[in-house]
Amino acid sequence: MSANSDISMTVLRLLAECGRVSRRTFDMLPFSYRNTSVYIKKLADNKNISLSGVGNSKSYILLENGRKTLSAYNPQRFTPELFSLNKLLTRHPDRSRLRGDVAAIMSMAGYAVHPDDKPALPAFTPQPPDHQYTGLRSLLHNHEPHQYGEIIPNRAVYAKRLTPVNCYYDSVQLKCLRESEANNGANYSRACGVLFTPSNLFRVYHSRDVAMRFFKTGEENLSALLNSVFTGFMPNDQRGVLVFGVDWLAANSILDNYLNDKTIPSSKSGELAGEILNTTNLGNPLFYLPLRGEALELLRLMCFPDWRKSLMYYASVSYARQEQTSWSFQHENRRVYIIADLNLTNLAILLRGMMKNPTEPITLLCLPWQHEFFWKLIQEYGGDRANVQLVLLHESFMDNLINNHMKPYWG
Repeated sequence: MSANSDISMTVLRLLAECGRVSRRTFDMLPFSYRNTSVYIKKLADNKNISLSGVGNSKSYILLENGRKTLSAYNPQRFTPELFSLNKLLTRHPDRSRLRGDVAAIMSMAGYAVHPDDKPALPAFTPQPPDHQYTGLRSLLHNHEPHQYGEIIPNRAVYAKRLTPVNCYYDSVQLKCLRESEANNGANYSRACGVLFTPSNLFRVYHSRDVAMRFFKTGEENLSALLNSVFTGFMPNDQRGVLVFGVDWLAANSILDNYLNDKTIPSSKSGELAGEILNTTNLGNPLFYLPLRGEALELLRLMCFPDWRKSLMYYASVSYARQEQTSWSFQHENRRVYIIADLNLTNLAILLRGMMKNPTEPITLLCLPWQHEFFWKLIQEYGGDRANVQLVLLHESFMDNLINNHMKPYWG
């Protein structure tokens, strides 16, 4: 395909797999902003896709012409069954936009999203061999090349996951599996979906630009449902959550609510308030990613076993020539904290410590695109402190970590 058709097909494919996707999310595609805009407009003018909503709520859906285009390209991958699922994914415009944006960024990061690329639920993962490296490697190498029949025009080869490891499942797919009366309460969960990686079983949320409200019973019922949906091997961390938001606004709101013990009133009279998200009450740890292109590199890292230990190890070696796997260590009479993983649970602990002991000399390590966010937090919770150093890992740190260390090591 030409570059131009590649843009169009990528947009159509994401809409088919993910449902409703915002314009902001399409800006994360690996194409120029201008070319992306031009070909999205052409798709809309030709009635392949449709735009609806206002302001930041604007989003696109797939139309019948777009379905025909995809079916002509590959009728066995873009089937009536997929388009039936697509209609479920696009119901309730505002809610489906949040789910669609999360599914789209998962697809961009390389996780299996299309139904043909992952096992149907409920799904079983064999227990890996006892040897640690061999066992963890087997969790990563759980895929095979997948090529559709001989009659279709294109011969594209896709990766098909044999287990749910490194697969993303939308909440619509999860909630279709409810059987017990208790699991019916999962309807009240705010989760967009679940991401199954070698190290984490993440419940995934979109917090928009605020600390969202949730009902604990619904989230507990969802967790119970996951225990019946995934069998066999389970990651060590099944309590953590991955929260997305519009840039840094939601992260600031989550931390502010927790550190300042804020009680936020319900927005509508008579509305059940639910619980306001903080850094521990929905899951522990809570990882936060802004919906922006730079965050993709951190999301991609999460597909590897022990990804946090690897991040801490190479960050400590890069900065201090120390081989550390903890997020905090001592170096040259200063306490060093590696906060590049955007673990808001740890970050809240750090900020509380800064508030209690403002004279302690500390060094914070983060990625360049995180600098503004962390610097504002230092000023808000620690004052304009001469004792705090905010050190940026070099621009190519994540690229080197993923492509020069993680991929070669895991084969």
